[in-house]
Amino acid sequence: MVGERFDLTGKTAVVTGGSKGLGQAISLTLADAGANVLAVARDPIALAALEARHPRIASWAADILDPRFAEALAEHDVDILVNNAGTNT
Repeated sequence: MVGERFDLTGKTAVVTGGSKGLGQAISLTLADAGANVLAVARDPIALAALEARHPRIASWAADILDPRFAEALAEHDVDILVNNAGTNT
């Protein structure tokens, strides 16, 4: 169990690209370890599905390329930041 390896109780984590694939796995793992997780992605439906899976996960539908995202994020106390968002060009 993750909680036996490390305890993140009381920590706040932000995971960009957090709604699917590796980002989803990271979000769930951090939440299982006790962190309050903010999963950020562009797909509100995928975010809602993830949020429903764990009580410690909240979601934020945003495009991290928008400068307003960084400005808004800077207003929060974040202990852990996982920059997982990516795109294929």
